[in-house]
Amino acid sequence: MKKIYIIALGTLCFSACEKSKVYSPANGMNAPIANDMEQSKKKNKNRNQQEREFIKNWIKEKAKQNFYPTAMNYWSSIDFKGRKASNGVLYSYEYSLSDFNATAIYPSPAVVQKEVSPIKIEELKAVEDALKYLKPNEEMVLLVPSSLAYGILGDGDKIPADLPLIIRLKRN
Repeated sequence: MKKIYIIALGTLCFSACEKSKVYSPANGMNAPIANDMEQSKKKNKNRNQQEREFIKNWIKEKAKQNFYPTAMNYWSSIDFKGRKASNGVLYSYEYSLSDFNATAIYPSPAVVQKEVSPIKIEELKAVEDALKYLKPNEEMVLLVPSSLAYGILGDGDKIPADLPLIIRLKRN
């Protein structure tokens, strides 16, 4: 009987020493995290605005062709107005990347070719959107802010963080 009391008392002592669980506040965020997120939103919004102005100025000063703004916040050398988006089609396409100094990021013709369903494209958002409007064998140039390119992280290889891109795109 003493053994049972000793075991029960030992179990009670060990269970009383367990750390209590810590729960986050009801809104799901700690105040410092929420503040950091607001600062990050402001920073990204300002960065996006600066890049939009940079691209607009680049078009005015250096572009050798016309560019048209799109609803998705990038510029295209083809006006999508009057074009119908083709959804649910398999695309075969190639693209090359350069910065706004016309420096190729990956050696030419470091062109990627993939056949993918538009629903499963895991590439750049602007490329995904532009492919819907391109006709087979048609080419275009996209001017893409970093938020629609590789964003604040880059590609982990040659594309640094926050780099707007010029993308030459061809649908096969």
